[in-house]
Amino acid sequence: MTATDDIAPPGTGWRSPSPRWWLLVPLALAALASWRVLPGEFQFDDAEFIVENGAIKALSAFLSPAHWQEALRSGRPLLELSFALDYARGGLEPWNFHLTNLLIHLAAVVLAWRLSLRLLALAGAARPEGQALVAAGLFALHPLQSEAVSYLWQRGESLAALFLLAGLLCLLRSDEAAAGRARPAWLLGGGLAFLLGLATKATAVTLPLAWLLLAWLVPSPTARAALVPWRRRLGPALALLALAALFAVAALRGLEGPDAGAGTGLSPLAYLQAQLRVIPIYLRLLAWPSGQSVDWHLAPYALLVQPATALSGALLLLGAAGALRLALSARRQDGPGGAAARLAGAGLLWFLLLLAPTSSLLPIADLLVEHRVYLPSLGIFLAATLAAERALSRWAPPRLAPALAAGTWLLLAGLLHARNAVWETRRALWTDAAARQPGNPRAWANLAMAASLEGSGDEAVAAWRRGLERSAGEPSTGSRILGNLGIHLAQRGALEEAERSLRASLELQPRPAFEDALAAVLIARGRLDEAEARLLDQLRRQPDRGGALTSLAKLHLLRGEAAPALALLQRALAADPDLAPARYLSAWALEGLGRRAEGCAALAGLPRRLDAGLAPQVAEAWSALGCGAR
Repeated sequence: MTATDDIAPPGTGWRSPSPRWWLLVPLALAALASWRVLPGEFQFDDAEFIVENGAIKALSAFLSPAHWQEALRSGRPLLELSFALDYARGGLEPWNFHLTNLLIHLAAVVLAWRLSLRLLALAGAARPEGQALVAAGLFALHPLQSEAVSYLWQRGESLAALFLLAGLLCLLRSDEAAAGRARPAWLLGGGLAFLLGLATKATAVTLPLAWLLLAWLVPSPTARAALVPWRRRLGPALALLALAALFAVAALRGLEGPDAGAGTGLSPLAYLQAQLRVIPIYLRLLAWPSGQSVDWHLAPYALLVQPATALSGALLLLGAAGALRLALSARRQDGPGGAAARLAGAGLLWFLLLLAPTSSLLPIADLLVEHRVYLPSLGIFLAATLAAERALSRWAPPRLAPALAAGTWLLLAGLLHARNAVWETRRALWTDAAARQPGNPRAWANLAMAASLEGSGDEAVAAWRRGLERSAGEPSTGSRILGNLGIHLAQRGALEEAERSLRASLELQPRPAFEDALAAVLIARGRLDEAEARLLDQLRRQPDRGGALTSLAKLHLLRGEAAPALALLQRALAADPDLAPARYLSAWALEGLGRRAEGCAALAGLPRRLDAGLAPQVAEAWSALGCGAR
């Protein structure tokens, strides 16, 4: 059975061949549903990993081996390169990054369709093209995919999925005995895609196991006879598994900070117990995406040692065992029924396997994050498509199947468009998160930041205080709230209160950004020597830290030392050319050196959209330097 067979048994529900160009329908619907996000703002981690990330702002740096060695330590060098390409093309314009995210998703949909088509043909499905289209359409349009597409930093999820799908297609092609002399090339292609996936995100580590799972469970007895024997498959598979193991060890050694591994305070067993409650939530959201949130804020120990946890674990274990038994029981069956059983069982196991890196034993601070289901969901969509096809083939007229598929696509496209509304602005995203979970301190903290950036100072302070009231037992969140509140108070001139807030933040958890802010407050309060000592200590640890360099330059300017101030600011801008405070201060440093025209040029280079704290200072400097119309 091949992907181009046009003969379907009567009553299958797929009465006529589905033209391949029909795939354009879900692709177009996905693009339309996501188009509203293109001008959307940078969100949450986008600030740290894109806006303030100097590593992506010099594309030529990626030609340096030293840069790649540093990027490899982060575990996502290819992801950083993709952001660097976006930045080189359009600077920090959000639409530029969002468009790339959307194109990656659409490419992943095409490969998901190709993989589904290949698996359906291997299984001996009656009409693989129609079923592959339906599964790919669900993958393209389900609202749960929005976070992996509309949240820029989560490009890692969709890009790694793209490489994993490409690698699987190559490896499955290499399994064909007819591949002959081309087999090494297909194996090489699969290995290369695997390496690219690992360089994008660690979740790609599951590719070798996914290949073995599909090769074992999916092919029909007739198709198995045309595949290479297992002894020829095991050598390449072991090589890929060894590479995966080496990468996993390196990744585990590189885990630092409060958000992963031991820093979460969870043991592997406790994390696994919590995930026994989380995975059913993912399945519920796939069945009906009601109640989505960017920040679920689940309390880990509230999920442990409860009857519901034990019941959930038992049901998942029974489900996995049932899926395996369903697939194995149909290994000797040709025909649509056996194909559906094998693929449905394999699809459920695919879901659990691809979730394993983030939803098994490795503790991660956020127990439930929607983008993790991006590629695992394809297994569920394929299983659901096959179940629906089998039911319709028995009890429904043939024309109902395509009508039902089209209606489902349209419904999901509408829901996806509605969900994408929250990704248009910071305020929309965190208003939604706070409304869904009013006890979530991080939601209030980020809503406060959105209000502060918009210039709504009183609203921001109220939201930060509300978040602080809810942050008991969460020192990391409490530290962020106090630190950002301190920065905001400093911008409003409440320097004494700002200093108290920043010191309280640093007592909870040291953070370089808040060390910089405290030094800036000390400078504003005239305590220059104390500020200088703190800044020099910071720079001994991080010589290219832009915030510390900028604050130290401001200190020199207050002392009338324009030349050393300008040198520090140039270092800061070399690390991050979009560091607005450094560019603003460089205008004053240039003015102090008698280079007023260059100072005006520095101000002119600032983006027109500045945060509420810096905008009035820039306007004042523009007027004071006599820079003319802007």
